[in-house]
Amino acid sequence: MNIEIEKFFSPNFLSRNGDIPDLIVLHQSFRPAESRKKRYLLEESNDSVHFYITLKGEIWQFVPIIFSSGKDVCSEIDPLSKDHWSRSLSRIIQDRKKNPSSYTVSVEFEGIGSGYLSRAQFEAGIKTIKYIKQQLKELYEIDIPINREHMIGGYKLSPTLFPFEPGLDFPFIKLMEECGDGHRFFEMSI
Repeated sequence: MNIEIEKFFSPNFLSRNGDIPDLIVLHQSFRPAESRKKRYLLEESNDSVHFYITLKGEIWQFVPIIFSSGKDVCSEIDPLSKDHWSRSLSRIIQDRKKNPSSYTVSVEFEGIGSGYLSRAQFEAGIKTIKYIKQQLKELYEIDIPINREHMIGGYKLSPTLFPFEPGLDFPFIKLMEECGDGHRFFEMSI
């Protein structure tokens, strides 16, 4: 696979503590790419992502997949609660009852509104997700399915911190169809 990734080294990463990453979490930020880069390279921010995709379709990697991209975002909902993962909208996260950062790979898109992606971002997103899938197979000998249980928006991770991430117009279905195994998907709203 031909993919160009510009690699940076964020000091904000943790051990996976033996966990194998099998979820991809998609985010969208409304701050400019250079602002996010500075934040992820600043140790005091205690913030990072594995991959960041700019509006131009540039792919930046801040944390190697073998490491967690950092803090337990679910604990920020209610740090005193013993079951803060239960508030996640992901059944996998609820069932595991542990820091999801230890088994997720994070991808953040530079945002322009409501989950919309530029054409260049969409194409870079396809490449990035396929690359993650390939890396997980090589590093951990797992083949994660590309579906809404294993490729989730930030809102499923933490509906309190990321209530609309990556946005109402985010092209989940198109991304899954391009990155998956040929299945066609559809979603129903109730």
